[in-house]
Amino acid sequence: MHSQRRPRRTPPRQRQRGAAAVFAAIGLISGLAAAALAIDMGRLYFAQRDLQRVANMAALDAARVAGGCMGVPENAEAAAFAETLGSIRRNSRNESQPDVAITPDRVEVGRRRTSADGNRYFETAPEDKNRAVRVYLQRPAPARLMQFTGRAGGPSLLVATAAAYSRPMASIEVGSRLAQLSPNVLNNFLSQALGAPVNLDLVSYRNLLGADVPVADILEDAGVGSPDEILEVDVPTRDFLDALVTAVGNTGNTIALAAAQRIADAAVLPTEVTPGEVLVLEDAAAGTLSGTLVNAGALMLAVAQAANGAALLDVPVDLPPPLDSSSGRFRFIQPGNQANLSPGVPAAAGSDTYAANGQAILEADINLDLPLLGRVALPLFVEAAQATATVEEIRCARRGQESDRVLVRARSSISRIGVGRFDDINLPSPTPQAVTLVDVRNVPLPVAGITLPVRVRIDAFALVDIPSDDATLEFSAPFPGDAQSIGRPQAEVLASAISQIPSNLVLNVVIDAGNGTLPALGLLDAALANARQAIEAAFRSQLGSGLAVFGDQLLAPTLTSLGLSLGGADVSVRSVVTEEPELFTR
Repeated sequence: MHSQRRPRRTPPRQRQRGAAAVFAAIGLISGLAAAALAIDMGRLYFAQRDLQRVANMAALDAARVAGGCMGVPENAEAAAFAETLGSIRRNSRNESQPDVAITPDRVEVGRRRTSADGNRYFETAPEDKNRAVRVYLQRPAPARLMQFTGRAGGPSLLVATAAAYSRPMASIEVGSRLAQLSPNVLNNFLSQALGAPVNLDLVSYRNLLGADVPVADILEDAGVGSPDEILEVDVPTRDFLDALVTAVGNTGNTIALAAAQRIADAAVLPTEVTPGEVLVLEDAAAGTLSGTLVNAGALMLAVAQAANGAALLDVPVDLPPPLDSSSGRFRFIQPGNQANLSPGVPAAAGSDTYAANGQAILEADINLDLPLLGRVALPLFVEAAQATATVEEIRCARRGQESDRVLVRARSSISRIGVGRFDDINLPSPTPQAVTLVDVRNVPLPVAGITLPVRVRIDAFALVDIPSDDATLEFSAPFPGDAQSIGRPQAEVLASAISQIPSNLVLNVVIDAGNGTLPALGLLDAALANARQAIEAAFRSQLGSGLAVFGDQLLAPTLTSLGLSLGGADVSVRSVVTEEPELFTR
């Protein structure tokens, strides 16, 4: 009978070594998984950070191009997209295949907006581009060591977005902005617009019209809110003028400060002004405003006109000898405006997308001494042309170009000068009409030793059109520099127009015999003919001398000092702001 063997038992120490090996393997696998996960997370973080860096650079580069600092692109979206691709190639660390690793998902051109809480955001605006660019970039996520952590259906993508703003601006001025106008005219202008007397001398006005102040200082002191609200917020006229006074005081010009304070004190009417209407800062931004200057005197006059509303300002003026017994006045239809403009913004009717000179009708009655009639007032008029300027291109200083350059498109409309009056000056295009100078009955006419009562009627009209001009002007830093002109010189145009008035004059002198005993018909006809000839001869003779005085002593200096135009205008660039593009959201 065989004995049964017992199974061999593993010693306890060996069993412990086996269990430890299992746990060690599990721990090793867990450690490797944790290490791989940490490495994957780190690689993912650095890949995302690098993608965001490339997106930031792409947005800045694209904004510089689409914003107009390198010239106005024909297609802003296409230019921004092309620049985004170039920026990716330049800034991607994967130099072997940069455009494969990182690709633009989409590139949008729009504008920057500011919310009520002060945060800035990007807004797509097809009708208002060349302001801001937003880019969306993507790239495959790095290959993972732990493949089971990946998403099903293909490799995951990393996405980064960034938006940047770039808007170079040039401050443009058309005309001389009332720099030499008589203090009497300026005082009348401001007194009528502000509702209280203003009495300043020539020195005060010249100092005020020679003071340039930063726009940002005025707006900050006026407290009109965020930059995006500038065009919409109504500010009491007195508050705005007080802010302007403070800005003038910061220049250190004590004479200009005293003049500005007296004008501000005269603003007694409870009116409001919208800063965007007088500063012409379309879609302004704080960074852009920081370097923009405006003329203090011109701005005060613009504020006065805005406070006056749509009403025409009739300002009487004193005529020089020998016209001093006559009368004259300016009817201001529209004040001039200095504008801060970006390239690629076309001029639009009724909007502040261009700089312009003032528009006005200048009227004067000159006295003529005529046979039988004595002194007769002849109305002369000058309908000043509007001259406008827009910014076509700003070339920012960079390598190969030492200074900023600005291309300005300047235009003038047809102006008119002549004899007559306007039936309705409030119309957009006032039309001059023939005027009846005299319509008098019972004028004594000597005929064959007797005096007969006759009726005399004189109608007169003359119109001379002064052609318009259209030119592109180039300005280079430093700004402001010398003004450039479009059209022929003002004095030349004026002299030519005045010389044409007598030849264009339509003069109708009618003399009718009244009731009474009539002499022989032949004697009466001869007397009437002689009287008509004498009146016409005196009329044309005195018209020539009166026009010469009118042009040389009143019209020429007035046009220059008002900044009004007869077929031409002086255009100048006051300042240019070409700050670097800035990121504002991502």
